[in-house]
Amino acid sequence: MLPLSEFDKIKELVYSYAGISLKDSRLDFLSRRVYSRMKALDLKEVRDYLRFVIFDRSGKEMEELINLIVVSESYFFRDYPQLKLLAEEMLPEIVRERGGNRKLSILCAGCSTGEEPYTLAIILNEMLDDADEWRLRIDGLDINRNSLHKAREGVYTDHALRETPYAYRDRYFTKKDDLNALSPDVMKMVGFMRGNLFNGNQMSGFLVYDIVLCRNVLIYFDYASAEKVLEYLYGLMNPGGYIFLGSAESVGRLTNLFTMVRFGKSFVYQK
Repeated sequence: MLPLSEFDKIKELVYSYAGISLKDSRLDFLSRRVYSRMKALDLKEVRDYLRFVIFDRSGKEMEELINLIVVSESYFFRDYPQLKLLAEEMLPEIVRERGGNRKLSILCAGCSTGEEPYTLAIILNEMLDDADEWRLRIDGLDINRNSLHKAREGVYTDHALRETPYAYRDRYFTKKDDLNALSPDVMKMVGFMRGNLFNGNQMSGFLVYDIVLCRNVLIYFDYASAEKVLEYLYGLMNPGGYIFLGSAESVGRLTNLFTMVRFGKSFVYQK
């Protein structure tokens, strides 16, 4: 178990870099991950590991630590009611509003191993009668390089497809032993990039989007850092753009930058 003094120092490093807030109850969780890195680096003392992280100008060790802290658990068609709202309520209205301007951009912030942006690609392919005539851009953004590597491979377990309708499984996946390979036509609709949601300089360098999904991501942040993340995402959105959070997350308690907009019995937030 990490000594409390070292635990606090590592918490501060993680928070200053990524805005991730580690509670004291996570001492055992963080201890296991720090000691696994120490073993990999052949370091005996926690203070030596701290020095290594602080003076590593490449930033690679901090990335390694963040990769171990951020749990990359996702699956296709997660939180289906929100996706149904997007597909059946919002998308037809967007199509009507756009008229001849057939351009739509979507960002999945905290995309993990790619299930969410690929789900959106499947939805757009199904819901747009003339999807080939649209300029569609779907980007996945995540801090974890390992997760992004898996996303680019496009190969998933049955568990990741547990909420995927069987018709879509047959249409968009090819079974390979115990894994499922995603259709290349879907994969080419999605791009992936590494980014730190808590880094304003990085975030200001990305493109702007019509729709942003940042679902079940703010749980890693405290109030202050979550407010910053939402501010940075606001800057990445086109005027009138929409943002989705997790079903248990709320924009209203963090910022007044967005307005709640109702679609039928559900709602989203709009810039």
